[in-house]
Amino acid sequence: MEEQLKTDLLTEIVGTWKLLSWIYKDEEGNEVIYYDANPCGILMYDNEGYMNVQIHKPNRAIFSKNDHFDGLVEEIVPAYESYLAYYGKYRLEEPNIMVHEVEGSMFPNWQNNTQRRYAEIKDDRLTLSTPPMSAKGQKLEFILEWERHRK
Repeated sequence: MEEQLKTDLLTEIVGTWKLLSWIYKDEEGNEVIYYDANPCGILMYDNEGYMNVQIHKPNRAIFSKNDHFDGLVEEIVPAYESYLAYYGKYRLEEPNIMVHEVEGSMFPNWQNNTQRRYAEIKDDRLTLSTPPMSAKGQKLEFILEWERHRK
């Protein structure tokens, strides 16, 4: 039964997903919108066991110069803080625990690291949540809601 649940999730998760919401629960159980009420993002899982994710705040400020390597500190910091991206392999550790084996990440500490996500698919909605993790000086649980992208 457990192997069937794993197979079902691995089959269902393949595809492209659009981010609907991103919240976190703080140590007191309060739910807080992270980034924005309407975050932008895409998550892809392929048949070969690879994944990638790109998430950002909408309406990010542009740099004063059109040169990727010539941003001002006051431009670079908010640009970094308003975008999250990583890629790597994925696998199921248990029927509902998705493991992202991060090969590359905007956040260097995640590179060559493992990220675990509790995964649930219902209809065309995917919920990924984290175990409590250090962020903003606390232990936070992040919850991301995704919708299957259709042409």
